[in-house]
Amino acid sequence: REEGLWFEDCGLIIRAENTIYRVSSAILAMHSVVFRDMLSLPPPDEPDMMDGCPLVLLTDSAEDVTNFLKAIFHYSFFNPPPAPTTFPIICSVLRMSHKYEVDELRKRALVHFSQAHPTTLSEWDTVVNDPPSWTNLDDEKNILSISIARQFGATWILPTAFYRMCQSTQEDNIIDTVYLDTSDKVRFLQGLRYLETTGASQMLDFLLDESLWSNLNCHETLEAEQRVCIGSREDDEWRHQIRSDLEERKGFDARVGAVMPLELWQHDHWSDLPACDDCTEEIQSALQEARQKLWNELPTIFGLPNWKKLRKMKTDALK
Repeated sequence: REEGLWFEDCGLIIRAENTIYRVSSAILAMHSVVFRDMLSLPPPDEPDMMDGCPLVLLTDSAEDVTNFLKAIFHYSFFNPPPAPTTFPIICSVLRMSHKYEVDELRKRALVHFSQAHPTTLSEWDTVVNDPPSWTNLDDEKNILSISIARQFGATWILPTAFYRMCQSTQEDNIIDTVYLDTSDKVRFLQGLRYLETTGASQMLDFLLDESLWSNLNCHETLEAEQRVCIGSREDDEWRHQIRSDLEERKGFDARVGAVMPLELWQHDHWSDLPACDDCTEEIQSALQEARQKLWNELPTIFGLPNWKKLRKMKTDALK
């Protein structure tokens, strides 16, 4: 018996694997189209019974059934974001609500899932700095995120899901997994190669853009360092050095994952930058333009529809 899902005053017993539940058939039918249709059928001549109640045998895993029934019968178990939850719970509720047609729970699970996979750069930066409670994603969860998005038509999740996979999943794990089809493995590998090479290089090209430095044309002396601001056109060796230092951050480290283009320039780099406040602001603006350009291209990098189409898919699915 599953604790918290055995109600003595209810008249329906469900079994999944070795776990049994006693719940209200009326409440279940009210939420689930499939259960409503199933429970409205005339009983067979010799129905399965337990403790005087009809017994329904499910082929789903006990974990999925438990999470699904808790989401229905326990009000606070699976609230909308920003309420905390876990990756397994989201997956269970999404699978079961899709299968048994509980539309409200399906949408709620997709909203949770979408929270970690935004469709705008500003939302992405927010998620990176303040991630949802469930987004401690390891290799297996990153791979499953792609699989789940494919299975349930959540295509708008895929660009950032692939990007996350490039950040933290080693190639051997992708090649060996049975959860992704060959086309998505190819998407990952091609996207990873692009982000590690062309994408990273283009992200830093603004540092060598003469039009930026011509507009700055700064000759302010930094008191702390007694040297001219990097905004000086004569100070171009610093630009090349900074670009070279950032380029070295690329690549995969099993301990920390890969540094992808959107994260090449970290907050602590600004404190080390020999630039006055005005030039720092201009350089930050140029960097953000470069990041936005890469973000706009992210779906295309992985062979997916553009953001405009993906946002429409999301709106249609969640309305």
